[in-house]
Amino acid sequence: MPAPRILLLTLLAMLGFAGNSLLCRLALKEGALDAATFTSLRLLFGALTLWVLVRLGQRRLAGNWLSALALFLYAAAFSFAYLRLDTGTGALLLFGAVQVGMVVAGWRRGERLNRWQGVGFLLAVCGLLALLLPGASAPDLLGALLMAISGLAWALYSLRARNTADPLAVTAGNFLLAAPLALGLSLLQVAEVRWSGMGVFYAVVSGALTSGVCYAIWYSALRGLTAVQAGTVQLSVPILAALGGSLLLDEALSLRLALTALAVLGGIALMLRARPERSTQLNLLTVCLSQHDERRHSRWRMVMTQKFNVGDHVSWNSEAGRVSGKITKVHTRDTEYKGHPRHASEEEPQYEIKSDKTDHVAMHKGSALKKID
Repeated sequence: MPAPRILLLTLLAMLGFAGNSLLCRLALKEGALDAATFTSLRLLFGALTLWVLVRLGQRRLAGNWLSALALFLYAAAFSFAYLRLDTGTGALLLFGAVQVGMVVAGWRRGERLNRWQGVGFLLAVCGLLALLLPGASAPDLLGALLMAISGLAWALYSLRARNTADPLAVTAGNFLLAAPLALGLSLLQVAEVRWSGMGVFYAVVSGALTSGVCYAIWYSALRGLTAVQAGTVQLSVPILAALGGSLLLDEALSLRLALTALAVLGGIALMLRARPERSTQLNLLTVCLSQHDERRHSRWRMVMTQKFNVGDHVSWNSEAGRVSGKITKVHTRDTEYKGHPRHASEEEPQYEIKSDKTDHVAMHKGSALKKID
């Protein structure tokens, strides 16, 4: 089960995402703000808020164009899709696409659903379908495609964030890079521009608080979650948004909503408590079968991943590209790194590496490192 700090950060992020959905609905429907302007204001004020936080912390901006492009695609497709979809159908398509992206990524990394995780996953999905499908009309094809693109872009953005050393600086950099893309979109849509004071207000709050700050929180939480857990926990957002709509927008709160909320949140709890199974193909190389036919079963010989020692000069991938440094410590027992739990053992150590160019200390498994001299 993730550490209490990770659970708290995850809860705050999900509440922020639900609030972001409510603000978007208000701005595009009641606020009479066009989708391109909402996207531009959201990313622009998110970038401004995060830049201030980074400056106050005396940090350096990070980020990269691929993550920024994923962020822009998510935000733009999200806004335009909600012009063609109702809230329930849009939420189902968005977080369904996120879940697919996360689970596929987790499968490729060797994460497998054990029995309780499988039960939790099915319970959460069934609860969400029970809430959304019966009242949803057939979705507009273009709207459905846009929302699926939005969900997959958000999954990519989230996965790229998992191993960043400074989530706040990376998030700020990505927002700053994505903001000009959104402004360019607004210029292309200038003939469709619509303004209102409340619509602008909703977009500004969405950008500064429920997007910028909450994404930075989500970045930190991701480092303590598996890809499968990260994808499943986001299924709570449509439920939380619906509850918020009932409390803040006087939307009807039915018994069905309460029961499906219980199912989804209960499924997420099972997903978070269950420890994921990992494929041995991630860290071990299968080499030969036994020649003893009389045993009538396969015997496997495993070759462990390369081991490193203190003082070894290694390189690894980061948000800034390929970087290098020297190993300063080897961990063979579970430890913590910057407040986050890290699993380590004799068979699969964790290595602390000091960067050659800065004072930054990173921690990685041997599978992420390459000896360079």
